[in-house]
Amino acid sequence: PQLEKDYEKEIRDLFERGDARWLRPEEIDEPYAFYMPHRPVVRPDKETTKIRPVFDASARTKDGVSLNSEILRTPVLHPALTGILLRFRMKPVGLTGDISKMFLRMRVIPEHVKYQRFLARPDPDGPIRHEAIEKVAFGVADSPYRAMESVKRTVEEHKEAYPEAAEELTANLYVDDLLTGAETEAAAVKLQKDCVTLLNKAGLPMRKWCSNSPAVLEQIPEEERGETSALLLTGGLQSEVEGETPENCS
Repeated sequence: PQLEKDYEKEIRDLFERGDARWLRPEEIDEPYAFYMPHRPVVRPDKETTKIRPVFDASARTKDGVSLNSEILRTPVLHPALTGILLRFRMKPVGLTGDISKMFLRMRVIPEHVKYQRFLARPDPDGPIRHEAIEKVAFGVADSPYRAMESVKRTVEEHKEAYPEAAEELTANLYVDDLLTGAETEAAAVKLQKDCVTLLNKAGLPMRKWCSNSPAVLEQIPEEERGETSALLLTGGLQSEVEGETPENCS
């Protein structure tokens, strides 16, 4: 019962944020539409969105057709994860961040919204409602491509003003997760601020910032830090700040 209430709230939030809309009666019988089943994915370990609606665009009709089986095949734009991890470990000052609700900040063109319909019944005794998600949806095969292409174009437009941030976002952004770093704390602080400013140009706020340097974290507003950052500022790293080595820390 609690999951039901929490999931209903997440679906309701889609409408309150303008990510989805109810269909008008005359739209329901429009031809060539597609309805996606949806379900909650529960991640209690996540810092923010612990329950997320995921749409099953691979669900097939009785004719064996799904949205994902018919959608245009798109290239993979994000860099190889192995390379990102290796580059991350080479910088003495580590820095990580996350683009907040990346997919849901990007609209689908209006004529394609009919392929992202879904059914819901907020009131168990009420009618089934026809709805459509108007943003890039989790579960649709080309969603990562559309999100990364948007970032790629934004970076290209502003790379002259923010060259270091543009380089790092191009090389080390894995969909919505950035793993980067710098040679010095001052350089890491500048990189963090430039990445935030650049991505804000496209309405893509970054959050959950984390670093192995308390001095870097202190320069990031508290509401933009990840939960792990609070632990780093008060916990295990404190011994290193005071001059102890990891080997003799308990």
